[in-house]
Amino acid sequence: MGSLKRTKSMERIDHFHRGPGAAITERCSPAVHSTPSSQISGTRFGKPVNPATFLVILIILMKVSSGLTCHPAEYQIGNECCPKCLAALGLRVKKQCIATSDTLCKPLEGFYCVHHTGHSCERAQEHKRCKPGQYISQNGTASTDTECSDCSSGTFSDGTFHSCQPHTQCYSLNLQQITAGTSAADAQCGEGSVNVPAAVGAAVIILIVIIGGGGLLYWHLKKRAPSNRPPIKEEGRDEEHLPMA
Repeated sequence: MGSLKRTKSMERIDHFHRGPGAAITERCSPAVHSTPSSQISGTRFGKPVNPATFLVILIILMKVSSGLTCHPAEYQIGNECCPKCLAALGLRVKKQCIATSDTLCKPLEGFYCVHHTGHSCERAQEHKRCKPGQYISQNGTASTDTECSDCSSGTFSDGTFHSCQPHTQCYSLNLQQITAGTSAADAQCGEGSVNVPAAVGAAVIILIVIIGGGGLLYWHLKKRAPSNRPPIKEEGRDEEHLPMA
């Protein structure tokens, strides 16, 4: 009696889930009505599905149907979202990501890595620039910064030289030095400007010297030269010495 009640109850549940149409079909189909519920479940629906497996399958189907969406700091390769090598951090791609490893990054040209994680660089910094008065003593690399050194006395560099250069010696070029050299800049040479007042004064002095010297020389020479004029006779003496007629 109890077994018959449980069977009737199962029929009501099955009618609730399958709708009234299914009940009519059952009444018209004695073969189905006489088949146990466990046998129907096995023949029509197969083995029961594990809920965890069903959830994984559902997630995969949702991703396939909606499309893969990656984070702004990631990029998509196939069905994978890979981390980007951000240029704002001075990075570029060293090796693309694959199913078994993430993207590997390296510094941009002119940058060096300041933070490593394994074989990948996480953050890079631009090589420093040498200041005027310094020269590049060691070029920067992907792992080291640029090294700068100061110029010695008598040399200069604008900060981009790999060695300091000696100042130009203007006098060796028959030029006048206009601006003295510094550690950051070369000496400036030129023809030089003429000082008109000084030049006029010098010319006047030279002229005075020439005229004065010439006059003095003339007076000296004239004083020493013999006179060609006849001697002056005294009147008394001349008459005394005249012969008598």
